[in-house]
Amino acid sequence: MVDPSRPVNSSSSFLEELKRRHVVRVALAYGAAAWLVLQMAGLVLPALGSPLWVFRVLLGVVALLFPIALVLAWAFEVTPEGVRRTEPADSPIARPIAQGRRVGGTLNTLTIAVLAGAVAVLAWRQFGPSRATSGRGTSAASDRSIAVLPFVNASDDSTNQYFSDGLSEDLIIALSQLPGLRVIGRESSFQFRGKDLDSKMIGQKLGVTHLLEGSVSREDDEVRIRAELVDAADGSMLWSVRYDRPYRKLFALQDDLTKAVATALEARLLGPGRPGAPAQSDRPPGGSVPAYNVFLEGNFYFRRFTEPDLRTAIDYYRQAIRLDAQYAAAYAALSHAWTDVGRGSPAGPERRQAYDSARAAADAALSLDPDLADGHLSRGILLQSQLDWRDSEAEYRRALELAPSSGPAQRYLASALATLGQLDEAVRLFRQALQADPLDAFAYSDLAWDLAGLGRYEEGAAAARRVIALQPTSPGRHAALAWNEVLRGDTAAALRAALAEPSPGARRAALALAYTALGDRARADPALDTLVSIDGNVNAFGIAEIYALRREPDPAFAWLDRAWRQHDPGISGFLADPFLLRYRDDPRYAAFCRKAGLPPPGEAGAGAGMKARSAA
Repeated sequence: MVDPSRPVNSSSSFLEELKRRHVVRVALAYGAAAWLVLQMAGLVLPALGSPLWVFRVLLGVVALLFPIALVLAWAFEVTPEGVRRTEPADSPIARPIAQGRRVGGTLNTLTIAVLAGAVAVLAWRQFGPSRATSGRGTSAASDRSIAVLPFVNASDDSTNQYFSDGLSEDLIIALSQLPGLRVIGRESSFQFRGKDLDSKMIGQKLGVTHLLEGSVSREDDEVRIRAELVDAADGSMLWSVRYDRPYRKLFALQDDLTKAVATALEARLLGPGRPGAPAQSDRPPGGSVPAYNVFLEGNFYFRRFTEPDLRTAIDYYRQAIRLDAQYAAAYAALSHAWTDVGRGSPAGPERRQAYDSARAAADAALSLDPDLADGHLSRGILLQSQLDWRDSEAEYRRALELAPSSGPAQRYLASALATLGQLDEAVRLFRQALQADPLDAFAYSDLAWDLAGLGRYEEGAAAARRVIALQPTSPGRHAALAWNEVLRGDTAAALRAALAEPSPGARRAALALAYTALGDRARADPALDTLVSIDGNVNAFGIAEIYALRREPDPAFAWLDRAWRQHDPGISGFLADPFLLRYRDDPRYAAFCRKAGLPPPGEAGAGAGMKARSAA
């Protein structure tokens, strides 16, 4: 009973009643539990590919239930007989104090358990796998990650494949400029053309939560596009669209499709491109659809990588330029194609002519559009092929500034740094490039070389095998594996790889290397003689490597000098070559570095990991 003679402090009485009814404890326990639930949702929902609104709804429900929980704590209590309405403190049937303490102890235990769970979640978020880079170079998948699979050519004419490929690439370029959206590069996403794999498997291989797929049909003056946005986790279709437009309105159709995909992903557009970087595009500035069409045909042939196909691509790029003289992207592609023709030609007038054509095209591209990343890439590739290491590095850095998410820009800059002996930084950049393009065989190929240059032979051989898995019939891939297997000490595996090499020239070099490593002079000497007689004008650097492996420094340095006179592009791997590093203390080694414009041993950035490699 309340003594009426005592003054009543209403505030004090209310607080005591809150305490007796455990409202404060319930509020603390609810807050801790709600925080834990939201943290868990932040971990799980993105991995499941759930859209952002699911989390927002959950947050609203949690907030709405909080006052309801407090009201229920005030009005009801838990007793041994069950849940009942809470009676006032002066009621004869009010809960005994001791029982209230037991209930409070239970709430305390529950709160402590929830807080322990919260600590565990914090530790997971800070130190768990999502903070580490996986083998594919991707972190825990974000709900804003996507791969554009090559659209199916649904036209009756099978030769229209180049057109559907071009539309897919245009989407990759456009989507990669949306802030906050991770877009997988072409080299990786196009690996799945015609593959009978479910969406979950593709999503896991690429480290994305969304796939964009569809088909393209072009008939006379009409283009029909069907596109679907798919949840990679379960294959469910999140969104689909179909467009039927006149061919002359192709660019407007592409823009509409890009905006529709961005909206479906809830990606916020911050202007025409990434902040601080101009928008990149491979379209003709004059809007000529015919020019764009032949440009796409050129790209189709360019990616076949044979000399006849490169020359066909050159013809198409020239047609595109005739249709639109301001087409900077076509000039950049023309430059790259001419450089590749020059690299595959013997030293002499034919190579010089190819390089001159490449230089003129690159200059034209950058005069038309100084902020075209592909223009700087093309000029850098030409300069690197001409052994102008420093200027090529500057061009690659500029390309990466203009297109920060570009896997090729990262890869080419990494190759330039490796040439200058900065192998650790090169490996870091190659792995970064593989985040944007996790199945890029070119990046794995260069990575294998540089890992071997750092003395990490097991990793280098694994990367070389990865290249073969991605491109089993591509020239030079098995020869590169043979080189890595020799360094790893498995000469039998090196010979098997050399015998599997499909390219005659690369096979000759790989066999000479493998037989030498085996110590089989009866076969090594004829193999080397054959290599010298047939490929002496195109692979002087490779011949120098074999003489270094044979521990014959005089002919090794003689062939290095010949490689310099021929401007052999293989010289770019000089500072990462474990065979030649055996002679790093020979005065001729430093002399060759100075002649080739490379940092001699001991200079800043030169020869990272040389001790490990010189022991090879």
